[in-house]
Amino acid sequence: MNVKAFCRICHGRCSLNVTVENGKIVKVEADPDPPLPGLGHVCPKGLAIPEILYHPKRLLHPLVRDGERGSGKWKKVSMDEALNLTAEKLKEVKEKYGAKSLLIAVGDPKGLELVFAQRFASVYGTPNIATPGNLCHMPRDLALIFTFGSTLLPDYENKPSLIVIWGIDPNQTNSSPLPASIISSYVDNGVKLMVINPRRIAFTSKSHLWLKPKPGSDGWLALGMLKVIVEEELYDKNFVESWTVGFDKLKEFLNSLTFDELERETWVSRKSIVEAARFYAENKPSIILWGNALDHTLNAFQTARAICILRALTGNVDIPGSELLATRIPITRAGRFILLKDFPRENSVGDEYVLARMSAFLPRQVAIKAILEEKPYPIKAAMFIGTNPLLTFPNSRKVYEALKKLEFIVVLDLFMTPTAKLADVVLPVAYLFEYDEVSPYPPLTEVLLAYPKLVEPPGECLPDPQIICELAKKLGFGEYFWDDYREALNIILQPSGLSFQDLKEKRILIAKNTYKKFEKEGFRTPSKKIEIYSSRLEGLGLNPLPKLSSTPKTSPDYPLILTNYKPLSFTHSAHRIIQSLRKAYPEPLVEINPETASKLDVKEGDYIYIETKNGKIKQKVTLKDDIDPRVVVAAYGWWFPEEEDLFSWDKSNINILTDDESETWTGIGAINRRGITIRIGYADASFYKCPVCSPPACYSTSPICPNCGSKTEYLRTVSFVDCPGHEILMTTMLSGAAVMDGAILVIAADEPVPQPQTREHLLALEVLGVKNIVVVQNKIDLVTREQALDNYKRIKEFLRGTIAENAPIIPVSAQHNVNLDLLIEAIEKHIPTPKRDPTKPPFMHILRSFDINKPGTRIENLVGGIIGGSIVEGKLRVGDEIEIKPGIRKSSSEDYESLYTSIVSLQAGGKNVEEVGCGGLVGVGSKLDPALTKADGLIGNVLGKPGQLPEVRRDLTIKASLFEYAVGTAELAKVENIKKGEALVLNVGTTVTAGIVKNAKKDEFEVSLRKPVCVKKGGRVAFSRRIAGKWRLIGYGTIAN
Repeated sequence: MNVKAFCRICHGRCSLNVTVENGKIVKVEADPDPPLPGLGHVCPKGLAIPEILYHPKRLLHPLVRDGERGSGKWKKVSMDEALNLTAEKLKEVKEKYGAKSLLIAVGDPKGLELVFAQRFASVYGTPNIATPGNLCHMPRDLALIFTFGSTLLPDYENKPSLIVIWGIDPNQTNSSPLPASIISSYVDNGVKLMVINPRRIAFTSKSHLWLKPKPGSDGWLALGMLKVIVEEELYDKNFVESWTVGFDKLKEFLNSLTFDELERETWVSRKSIVEAARFYAENKPSIILWGNALDHTLNAFQTARAICILRALTGNVDIPGSELLATRIPITRAGRFILLKDFPRENSVGDEYVLARMSAFLPRQVAIKAILEEKPYPIKAAMFIGTNPLLTFPNSRKVYEALKKLEFIVVLDLFMTPTAKLADVVLPVAYLFEYDEVSPYPPLTEVLLAYPKLVEPPGECLPDPQIICELAKKLGFGEYFWDDYREALNIILQPSGLSFQDLKEKRILIAKNTYKKFEKEGFRTPSKKIEIYSSRLEGLGLNPLPKLSSTPKTSPDYPLILTNYKPLSFTHSAHRIIQSLRKAYPEPLVEINPETASKLDVKEGDYIYIETKNGKIKQKVTLKDDIDPRVVVAAYGWWFPEEEDLFSWDKSNINILTDDESETWTGIGAINRRGITIRIGYADASFYKCPVCSPPACYSTSPICPNCGSKTEYLRTVSFVDCPGHEILMTTMLSGAAVMDGAILVIAADEPVPQPQTREHLLALEVLGVKNIVVVQNKIDLVTREQALDNYKRIKEFLRGTIAENAPIIPVSAQHNVNLDLLIEAIEKHIPTPKRDPTKPPFMHILRSFDINKPGTRIENLVGGIIGGSIVEGKLRVGDEIEIKPGIRKSSSEDYESLYTSIVSLQAGGKNVEEVGCGGLVGVGSKLDPALTKADGLIGNVLGKPGQLPEVRRDLTIKASLFEYAVGTAELAKVENIKKGEALVLNVGTTVTAGIVKNAKKDEFEVSLRKPVCVKKGGRVAFSRRIAGKWRLIGYGTIAN
């Protein structure tokens, strides 16, 4: 049987041909004759519908937690038992704390789950229903309503002269109101195109103008375009005079802006801003297709307001070929369905966000804050419907702490997720084509589609609306719900005169387009005109004009700007478990400009850390030469269903980095997810081995074999410390390399051998006594086979007689992933994990320290300082008392005193852990005053148990080995014997300190240090002498006293 049906995986709502055989969906194809232009398309997610429906790990039965929260121990129960338990817990919470103590959170709404959840919230008595509204479409929709009194839709019947694609990729996200196929057809037939996006998209190659603003600065760019249009009088004077209010106030505001300020905020030149403004104003009618990226800044609502005013000034409203005022379809309004008049929403935990309150939703980060702080009252239970807060809410670590604090959690979902794993009850839901539905409701685009049931849901899966109805009845709310949720479909459709059966036959309910409706009716605003200056906003305490806050600025500590993208194969955090989709995007890829990568010595395929003050994550580098060198573009929504421990929810999750701070002036609880200041660096890499493939093809860094698709076996995680060998960075390299267990010596195939820095790398390994070495001959893709072989021979000659003489040499192309499996095999064979004694007292070298608190954080909310490094002996546990030596300098003294604190958290391998042993890099959360750890203030110290660290020494006796020549000088400089009284710079562990030689012999000297060190007898030391104005490495040794 072949059936026409609509997809609802995303908001594209593509029309499909669905093949059903023996009660199962076996095939999905694009509908060649869709009911609306542009909907005859199917993406990889649509093609994967049968795989999603019948996946072996789909949840089929309710689960009740049967162990510690997050342990993954479950008891299978019936749906009736699970709902009885849920109802009992929700009754207890309501009786003990009040109805407002329940949080209901809904994910990106695709069907009726949102309005049913809203109706349930009304009847239960909680105003706390969190949705993605503050960062998904509501900033734009509300800006349209406050400006025009209505949403706007593209005219499907008449071509525009210009299309502006702003902050959206119609080919990737399919949430564009004008499908990509129509855009392509229009452009191919003479319609002009402007793309505004920091990242290249498919339509960039067809565009007449491409602007690449600083991520998060779109509002400032819109203001710049408005300034040009007003100052050059490019606006539609008759339309502005007849149909707008507030133009003069806008003009005065724009006059206060300077192009210097606009260029600084946007990174777009004045010339380009002027060109874009003229291009837009002079090509009418036009359509602006804007996207979700514009919702992701503190300025989201006012950014949308500025773009609305662009449309207004040019008269691109409700005329053929432009954007049309939405005509309402005759259905039950959502506010009536969710019973807002019967059960008014009062006193939510986020009432100060007036636009969110008016729209009956709660910004999600506000809910998390209320759980943690119990202000203005406690939230003690949560119902999560089709949402994965650990991945999709901002500041994920706070979300984790909040979820752990809740007394009861129930999750409705299709698969086990990181959030579901923390639940007390998990309820399995029916999916697309397994139940009758109308969608989208509320109809954001004034179109309503019928979704008929085609197959039975498996196991005990029920539609979300039916689960909510059943739960409501068990709580005593039956009079407001239905025995069969499908009765509600006819109630929704009642004003149209249609039944659900009628709509199934029609497939679609849509209003007919008409033009210039405002000439008869005016606009649906208080003034009946377009409100450039909004008195309504002013009355709510918000800015009546689109005035913006400044965009985040980079600093030496955080020199790059982060934005993100959503791969076509996934919807937000969903579908990572679907093999056909995961095969296309097996790993999270972060896009970096090659220039930036070169400066940081990062290559294609490297894993790097992306770090903000909130935390750091790991993603794999892919180089993109069309990205601004100041910008990094990370993948959104990543977790790993194939891994244990909450599916590694915090390893690559971009919301580990995001801030949860918002301001009431945003009106909607907006947050920054674009334009975040970051830094990047090398990350840990996990090695895996495929049980099916033969060596070396069996080795990879993926939990899913890139060759055969099998699940791989985890081998170990390796921490990489970038140790540049250039002479100007030699002391930095020695500090980082002090914790190394092995080394990868990288030599380029397209350069003469050896390069000066290669000699220095090798010398550094000898200084530090690192014997486990693998040599990489990189960039073999840039040379011929004969050149590569010649280069290989020269590498062998260079290594002869050195510490790396017997090291394997692996030819690779990092750019093209050639021989990376062979490299992993070599690392596994030649750099073994050292045997360490965990029973010894812990000893950790401190490589990093920092303060994660934001400026202006209240004292009671301050978090203690963070320390990073590597444990070389023993182990640490959360709660341990620790000592840090030498510590800090005493005031008015040259002496140092130890710091004492306790461990409040540990992070290793990108995960929070209770205990960590030797090897790898570890982050230690402490109770230290963050002022002490700020800006790497504790680098060079060591950490251990109180009273168990070595003595602090200011005077050292060093058994020395001098090089024949100093390292890094332009001309060979012979190293002379060390002399009494001369100054040296010493690297001791991770400490860099200066000293004066007190006594000197041929192979031994005594030195008095300016800054003391905590070091064991026998510890290695490298020392440098000032030659030609620079400190040059001249030798190494061991501590004798």
